[in-house]
Amino acid sequence: MSRTQRLRRQLGVTLVETLITLSIAGILLGAGVPSFGRLLAEARMRAEAETLISHLHLARTTAVDGGSPAVLCPSADGLTCAGDSLWHQGYLLFVDRNDNRAPDAGEPVLRYRQGASDAPVSATSSTYRRLVRFDVDGSAGGTNLSIALCERSAQAAPRAVIVSNIGRPRVSRTAPDGSAISCG
Repeated sequence: MSRTQRLRRQLGVTLVETLITLSIAGILLGAGVPSFGRLLAEARMRAEAETLISHLHLARTTAVDGGSPAVLCPSADGLTCAGDSLWHQGYLLFVDRNDNRAPDAGEPVLRYRQGASDAPVSATSSTYRRLVRFDVDGSAGGTNLSIALCERSAQAAPRAVIVSNIGRPRVSRTAPDGSAISCG
């Protein structure tokens, strides 16, 4: 047998080598998929919190710069504030010139974020504080607004977006009183 013939025979991969490679790849993939799912869930939570925070900052800036109160409220249709506390179905930002906490004719709607009832991240505020109204000094009087963000697959830790009375929004991994965030 010549040297060239020997080299040609050694260029192939045996069935045993292929099966071992596929087995190792399957084990690595099986170990990595759950971690990837958690990574995606955390990214969804972070994105939802950051989007809500950006809307809160815009509402506060609008009130201070525009000289009229601004309201951010849950809204499923983009025209009216919802009577519930489900922020994941969408929210509406408008200038509230007549201080009635409802969008009226002539009051500019600055932004509407459309949501969905089956969104992967639910966002729910207290039934006692369904909206946030920023005054011209940037404050958001009343009790703290706390919006619980819960990932529906429960692969990511819940978060809360909390707006203090002075109007400062923040993201927390605990409820305002330090207890665990309830997703029930």
